[in-house]
Amino acid sequence: MHVDDLVNPWSQTAQYDLVGKVFDEVRMLKGALPDLSGDMVEVVICHVELMKALWLANTTPPERDAAEVDELREKHREAVETMREHCVRVFSRR
Repeated sequence: MHVDDLVNPWSQTAQYDLVGKVFDEVRMLKGALPDLSGDMVEVVICHVELMKALWLANTTPPERDAAEVDELREKHREAVETMREHCVRVFSRR
């Protein structure tokens, strides 16, 4: 499941739950991996902003929120990619 596949919180509850569980697992690792703590905070913030925008896009006229959702998806992808790169560096040192 990729976060880009999330569209409607009301019709995709299983997918939203899965993404939420994965975020919970990663968040728990934050204490054990302090080098990644800042990246994790950024990913979580981006995730919350994206989930809010998706919820609003499904409760208000979608054309108003489509650009914001696209922008937040990109910001989220960039935060995840930055964290992924840092993970590779951290784990390659161990």
